[in-house]
Amino acid sequence: MDRSSTAKQIVKAVQPVFHQTIPYQQAKRTLSTLQWNDIDLEHEQFRQVGALIQIVKQADPDGGLFLSSDPTTFRFLSIFI
Repeated sequence: MDRSSTAKQIVKAVQPVFHQTIPYQQAKRTLSTLQWNDIDLEHEQFRQVGALIQIVKQADPDGGLFLSSDPTTFRFLSIFI
């Protein structure tokens, strides 16, 4: 299972392993929790981009480092080192 899984897939996957049928709503809540945990992890990783940039610039002040973001939403798009 991953964040692209559906609640219906979770219900089908649990049944043969645990010999129980879980309610669709419970599967949906479980999936939602997994997705939010992934989002929290991504936020933490993006918070560390500033420190990465400083480390790279200290190691190679003349090197190329390009950070791109969406000009309308300011969301991170990519970093090229």
